[in-house]
Amino acid sequence: MAVRRSSVLLCLIGVVLVAAALATKFVLVPTLSKLPDGFSMSGLYVGSMESPNPDPTQAGATVTTPIEVDRQLTVEQVDGDAAVVTSFAEIYASPRGEGAEPLSVDRHSYAVDRTTFTQSAPPNGAVVEDQKGGVTFSLPPNPSTDGQMFYDSTTRTAQPMTFAGETTIEGRDAYRYLVDATGPVADPAVLQPIRAALGQKFGTDGTIAPKAVLAAMGLPAEDVAALPDSLPVGLAADNQVEFVVDREFGSPIQARQTVTITAAIGGADSVLPPMTLAKSTVQASDALVTTTVDSLNSNHMKLSLISVWLPLILGALGVALTAIGLVRIRKPAPAVNSSERVSSSDFSTRV
Repeated sequence: MAVRRSSVLLCLIGVVLVAAALATKFVLVPTLSKLPDGFSMSGLYVGSMESPNPDPTQAGATVTTPIEVDRQLTVEQVDGDAAVVTSFAEIYASPRGEGAEPLSVDRHSYAVDRTTFTQSAPPNGAVVEDQKGGVTFSLPPNPSTDGQMFYDSTTRTAQPMTFAGETTIEGRDAYRYLVDATGPVADPAVLQPIRAALGQKFGTDGTIAPKAVLAAMGLPAEDVAALPDSLPVGLAADNQVEFVVDREFGSPIQARQTVTITAAIGGADSVLPPMTLAKSTVQASDALVTTTVDSLNSNHMKLSLISVWLPLILGALGVALTAIGLVRIRKPAPAVNSSERVSSSDFSTRV
């Protein structure tokens, strides 16, 4: 039985389409789901900062300053499944005037896995901060409700993220997580300016406070008299964070954060109450929330097309063409009726 070339061609095309469907599902989709090389995004956070009133006649009073935080995430380097991501934030007094200088700058670099966004071994030569196994800017896709850890850069510790229920924000299903991170200030970018400011106030390097200065700060004379001539100054941070995280992608849609920096004069056993040096409260702006939701919706549509519909169409078409080709190969060619055949001798006889 002769095999038709067109039938073989249909089978080959069908097999190729099925292979393309599998490659799209299991090769292309994971590749497109990775954190891309050259990725960059920015967002605005708004809030306020409280600090002690500098007026000596207003001891114990605070001053509240509206602030805004410009934060940018940038992929600086990629090596296989590892990426170096830099978080850069500038804090400004609000409203921000033209040419305004930031009140402070915060910069950190991390090595993350491009698929799970968890900590990764850094590429060769990359200098990154050890995030102690905690996430820094996003949870993994389809995040678990337990076992998540958040890296607090101020204390340089990884803290548990407590699941606080499900919610919906602008049509996106989301999880709420709460973080309570408390500990000594360990980030040099935070520690050094505060030490310098305390040093000017106390006339020291900021790590100790003379007893005479404490008396000038208005502490009761009988309490000061019982103290040694100088006391150590410890700095602590309390970081309260609420994350609203997209259930599909693990990306934060909304984040609210309150950081309180306190000075403990005299150590943990001191009778002196901690001094609040700064308290800042910020959250993602409404514009940032809307932009994030729009981006997640767009990514969902693209991923659905590539991971579901495109493989389904390619696979179905490939199976159909392969089946048609096999049927045509197995179907025998139509036989010619013997009565319709005319031999050369019959033709010559009839002439």
